[in-house]
Amino acid sequence: LGTKTGRGFYVHEGRARRRVNDEVYDILGVEPKRGADSSEIAERCVLQMVNESARCLETNILRSARDGDVGAVFGLGFPPFLGGPFRYADALGAHTVVERLEHFAGRYGDRFRPAPILNELARRSGHFHESSSEANLGGK
Repeated sequence: LGTKTGRGFYVHEGRARRRVNDEVYDILGVEPKRGADSSEIAERCVLQMVNESARCLETNILRSARDGDVGAVFGLGFPPFLGGPFRYADALGAHTVVERLEHFAGRYGDRFRPAPILNELARRSGHFHESSSEANLGGK
């Protein structure tokens, strides 16, 4: 019941203080992960969005990389200073994106497997946006 009983996902210690309830890990049958690196967590979140955006482009859910960038920034809250998932991938380089996704896939499972379009871009040193390169695979 959470705050009503003082226990739930958190143990409530007074009005403004709470801590994670360690009993939850026993109930779920998992080990707690302590000291997770916040920069790695942020990278994993951004790269998952890049990967899923690439899948949307290759399956024609998106008409173009530009549409995906605009939609992600204005509709999903993707950080505008990164330009959207496709601009971000272009800035990092497809090879780097694929390399990092494969690293995370090895640690966290198939949800990080790079989309085929990312593998193709990495192989060709291509970009999603024409202004980034003439090897444009976006905007099918």
